[in-house]
Parts: sequence; C-alpha cells; structure tokens
Amino acid sequence: MEGEQVLLKVSPMKGVMRFGKRGKLSPRYIGPLEVLKRVGEVANELALPPGLSGVHPEPVAILDREVRKLRSKEIPSIKVQWKNRPIEESTWENKGDMHEKYPRLFTDSGTLSRPCFLPMIVRGRTMDWVDGSHNGPSWARRTVEGVSFQNT
Repeated sequence: MEGEQVLLKVSPMKGVMRFGKRGKLSPRYIGPLEVLKRVGEVANELALPPGLSGVHPEPVAILDREVRKLRSKEIPSIKVQWKNRPIEESTWENKGDMHEKYPRLFTDSGTLSRPCFLPMIVRGRTMDWVDGSHNGPSWARRTVEGVSFQNT
C-alpha cells in the first residue's frame, strides 16, 4: 500500500471556510496524496501538502512546568510550544499524556527539549535563552549593568 496515491475525504461543515470554499461548495475529497506507511488496519500516514501541515499539531518545546493541586491530587503539567503556531497559542498539557505521545520531548538527546526562539518577553522583561538544564530552561534577564542569571 506504501507509495500508492489516494484521495482524502474531508467532511464539509456548514458555514466553515475550508480550502477556499464555504459550505456545500467545499470539496468532498482532496488529493491525490501519497501513502507513506500503514499505521493501523484501516489507517495510513499520508504525505500532506504544506497547506495542511497544521492538521496534526507537533510539539516543538516545553516552555514551562508546574504541578496543579486539586483536593488530594497533584497533576504535573507542562506548557507546550506547537509547530507553526505563535508562542501566545502555547497550551498547558498533562505531562503524562505528552510523555506517552511524544517521548522525545523528555529525552536529553532529543532536539525538542529546548525552545527554538530568541529572545522572549516575560512580564515586561526581555529574556534571552542561555542554556538548557534537566529541570527546565535557563534564561538570562537583561539588565542595565549586565546580565543576571535565573532559572525559570
């Protein structure tokens, strides 16, 4: 099945603009698209065109970590930067779920453990990326006298 060309069925939604057409006029199928590999019994991984690259979000970096406390439970969460999305659209995700889906985010050898952007503004201060650590990113706060370091 790998290497074959298939059409991808897309379901039109009333009032939603997709592929440049609205409602009934939007296409029912797009393609042909190449099958890269078989994922399941009836599921295949397809080579999507660049315009559809945001269909499946892909994490780029872990920006922050926190433990949310409920009555008797502690839930570890991470703030994730997504590929092709601005930093303002970063989301808080359950650490366990993300570790299961994207284990490369949590490895020391993975390229995704550090953010890929410079500089960053935090609470009105400009922060520059300095180095990565096992507990999270290290940032340098710009000051008039020089540079002071802090882990966040």
